[in-house]
Amino acid sequence: MGQAELLTADLSLANEEQQSDTEETELEAVVEQIKNEAEKLHVPLPSKPWLPPLAKVMVAPEIDWRANWQTDRDLKVPLGMLDIPSKQKQEPLMFDLAEFAPAVLVGSSGYGKSTLLQTLVVNLAKQNSPAQVQFYLLDFGTNGLLPLRDLPHTADIAGLDDREKLFKMLRILERLLDQRKAKFQEVAASNLAQYQMETGEKLPVILVAVDAYDNITEDEARERIDQVLNRLIREGQALGVNIVITANRINSLRATMLANINKRLSLYMVDKDEYKSMQGYQAPIQSPIPGRGQIELEEILDFQAYLPTKQADVLASAKELRELAEVMSDTWTGDLPAKVPMLPKEISEEYFFGQDSVKEMISKGHIPLALVKETTMAVGFKPQMKYFVIMEDTPQQEDSLEQTLIVSLSKLDSNYVKYVIDFDEDYLNSGFDEIITSEMVGEFFKEIEELVMYRENHPDYVTKHYIYVPNLVDNANSFMLTEGHLKKILYQGSSVGIYFIFRDEQSKLLTAYDPISKVVRNGIMSCMLGTRVADQNYIKAKKDFKEPPIGMNEINFVEASKASRSCLITKWEK
Repeated sequence: MGQAELLTADLSLANEEQQSDTEETELEAVVEQIKNEAEKLHVPLPSKPWLPPLAKVMVAPEIDWRANWQTDRDLKVPLGMLDIPSKQKQEPLMFDLAEFAPAVLVGSSGYGKSTLLQTLVVNLAKQNSPAQVQFYLLDFGTNGLLPLRDLPHTADIAGLDDREKLFKMLRILERLLDQRKAKFQEVAASNLAQYQMETGEKLPVILVAVDAYDNITEDEARERIDQVLNRLIREGQALGVNIVITANRINSLRATMLANINKRLSLYMVDKDEYKSMQGYQAPIQSPIPGRGQIELEEILDFQAYLPTKQADVLASAKELRELAEVMSDTWTGDLPAKVPMLPKEISEEYFFGQDSVKEMISKGHIPLALVKETTMAVGFKPQMKYFVIMEDTPQQEDSLEQTLIVSLSKLDSNYVKYVIDFDEDYLNSGFDEIITSEMVGEFFKEIEELVMYRENHPDYVTKHYIYVPNLVDNANSFMLTEGHLKKILYQGSSVGIYFIFRDEQSKLLTAYDPISKVVRNGIMSCMLGTRVADQNYIKAKKDFKEPPIGMNEINFVEASKASRSCLITKWEK
């Protein structure tokens, strides 16, 4: 036989031909048999060298909020489940507000930013009472934070759809920072913990939750919003005022804001370059799973965010959050954070006189005339301001202020006597105790002057007198008063229970030359001003040339050189 000839046939070719004709290999058949036998014998599976992937939907662990409200404040709450391959374990991601804030959460739309913010807020609310933690919600998106509005911890929620409320909330947050800075400086405390140790006063920790920041980047209000957010990011943490912001893109935030961000969390982002901007060039690409995110701790780790409730459906979850908020509110009996004060678009007589601040003024014998837009508190005449002047610029202002004055006077108790100087019989059925006609006015002022002198020597008087003087400029020459006598009645009379309220058109009163009008005008300490402060030069108050025009139902209340835009009653009972 030659060297190239085989002694035996090559059987492998036959095997290959045979295997190709069958549907499974020997190896597959053996594995299948072993699997079947193991199932029959219930043999447990051996441990795998790696953990299973994180679940796509995870619910936060139960938190006994009733019990936690009775314990000390705890700002570390479960936010999701961490996957730590290097340690072969998975464990809860505990978000420590004191350590992580200010924080930013970035992810493309629809991948769970608002839900994650809900989880953070809800778990903080479950972990702490409303006296320990409080929330201010800035929702610039599609109402993702709205289900949290009724939590007893929530001061209020504002967004771009209500600019007045938004700007009020921003001013409230600025005042909060200023007040806490002043408090801390008084005791030389550099942070909340030191302040509480020095004073024993327990201030609530504040969380300002900002959702969908991107939506303000092209808005005209951005400069004002960023001004406040920058302060919160820069100064807030030491003062116990923390902020967490969500955005679609990290670069939508200004560089000055990013420089002071403490912790960055990312969810799935369509733009892959965003991962590099967030976590650097070594950041892995995230899976397109809602709630799947990354956070840098000792290393960059994946996590799956917890849902705020047991409901994966958005509507069902929102309902469950509202129900939780209702139960919490019914349970909590302590003080609640103050809401952003807002007035209705139309103020009715019933609403106005139903306000506590209006009732309080009347109970003290003061005359409420309007509600300040910024605070919603009642303003009007207080006796310590000597006398009061109403200067209207429009018929609507005149009608509203006069009707409010008359109703307010009617609600005073029987110790107040109400007079009106009425030359044209316009007030015959207006509820005044005495109507002073042109024939009576000279003698009336003589009697008032004599009463002032008598009461200065006999201070045990009981009755007080309100004297309403409408149409001052036209009627002033008929009063038969000298400047000296009028000054005595006005300045000394107010100290013995005799109070004057004057009314006339602003343009007439501020330009009148008669001596009576001059005395009244020159001594004004408190008044209603019908125009913008910047539109006149007589009443001394801080001018703002950006002050908006006076609305149909508005007026400026001026007291002690400070002007407050106020709203008038526009709807009267029949």
